[in-house]
Amino acid sequence: MEEAKKRRSATKGWLSREILNLKQLVARLDVSSAELADALADFKRRQDKLTSVQEELELLFLSEEDLQRDIENEHLFLLECRSAKAAAEMKLVEIQTSMEPERSVNANNSETQDNGSGRFNPSAANLPKIQLAGFSGDYTEWPSFFDSFRALIDEATLPDITKFSYLQSLLSGEALSCIKGLSLTGENYRHALEILRQRYDRKKK
Repeated sequence: MEEAKKRRSATKGWLSREILNLKQLVARLDVSSAELADALADFKRRQDKLTSVQEELELLFLSEEDLQRDIENEHLFLLECRSAKAAAEMKLVEIQTSMEPERSVNANNSETQDNGSGRFNPSAANLPKIQLAGFSGDYTEWPSFFDSFRALIDEATLPDITKFSYLQSLLSGEALSCIKGLSLTGENYRHALEILRQRYDRKKK
């Protein structure tokens, strides 16, 4: 067991470095999608290795009590990993979203200018990047928050657990309290959205 614990400790050390790297990349204004994608791939490899070592270690516990204590101790680090990964994935989505109009311009430059009819084509224009605002429970702000979240996150091709992590990071105050009883799982993402919609859509009316 001691050997397995050493391997876990070493793997967590490397993963901590990857977490720091992700946070630094997310904070950079000039970070590229390629840099983030590479960093996320490295992070996932380290995370998969930690999962493998943790599963191996759990089989070595003779006491159920010791096993549960170990799982509880590792849970906080797991949450830190999920948070860092979710923030990086969200940043990547924002960068890719902002790049779509530029790709359209490059691929259809003549259409952008006159679209063959002497008119400007707004669908190919380079639009500004949208930043998601948070939501604290003011029901007057709910419609705009939910519309933005649905367009940029809910309809994106991302795992539900990642979407749920984004949602939690954007909520505060009363709104966050509404879903505080839900654990961070993909299954609970839809439950969280339903709870928020039932509360704030009803108030909106």
